[in-house]
Amino acid sequence: MALPSLQLMLHNKLVKAVGVPSVEHEATTDIKQLCSSYGITPAVFHKHDLNTQLSNWLEDNLLDIILVFTFPYKIPGDVITKLPKGIVNFHFGLLPQYRGADAIFWQIKNKEDYGGISVHKIDAGFDTGPIIHIERIPILHTDTYGMHMHKLAHQCINVLHLLLPKILSGNYEVHTQKEDTARYYSKPGAKDVAINWQQQTASDIVALINACNPWNKGAYTMLNNNLLRITSASVHDEVANSKPGIIAAIEKNSIKVNCIDNSMLDISVLSIDEGIYPPSLITSFISIKPGDLFHEVIF
Repeated sequence: MALPSLQLMLHNKLVKAVGVPSVEHEATTDIKQLCSSYGITPAVFHKHDLNTQLSNWLEDNLLDIILVFTFPYKIPGDVITKLPKGIVNFHFGLLPQYRGADAIFWQIKNKEDYGGISVHKIDAGFDTGPIIHIERIPILHTDTYGMHMHKLAHQCINVLHLLLPKILSGNYEVHTQKEDTARYYSKPGAKDVAINWQQQTASDIVALINACNPWNKGAYTMLNNNLLRITSASVHDEVANSKPGIIAAIEKNSIKVNCIDNSMLDISVLSIDEGIYPPSLITSFISIKPGDLFHEVIF
């Protein structure tokens, strides 16, 4: 999500130094390659020695402000006080309701109407600093994690155009976060990305699946002792009248499954170890028939 904004700032010669976490990831690789094309070698920071590394980095580059995009480590308080203009974080989620490292997942899973970009000063807490600006971005019921992430990444360019002059000059207002509406969300674990057929409606399941696509290839479930992931699905118009998890029908392009509250799920894509397939091909690898039962994964 940082790449479009970073490229904009590099192109306009607004970047003196770049730092990335010591995590082997496609994003960090892309950032290093992008920076290299502008003659900058990013510093690599390790969580266990972050205070010393950041302090030396600030002094070596004579920095007076840092902009943070999706950096996974907590910035030490000693470092924050060394910067004349502080540290400004671009949090890809709405604050204070969605603090934490993966607001996108939780906002989609919880069927929120909006996500967004919350720009705030970093203080000693996690996503607790005073707010500079909040940009709200609609979450459509068809938006996957990847779709919403793409929207955020490109909308952030507009936010930068609006805020950079104010941030660099220090001429902006801040607003204290309201703690009575604040909530911190941990990164999703295995149970968070698994379907609960006894508690989730078809609409709930679609939201979970979208929140897991593409990073987890969908939401986990079990069928005939096979662990698989539902990668794409929608709410079916028909009313279910049977036990949740029961397959009502199998068609060329869909598997219809009964859910609670008389709702029905229409599955169009599933993921297994062999690959990602539509219903017409998944039956070549797994025996599936009407009446079979999807059930919860036991962790």
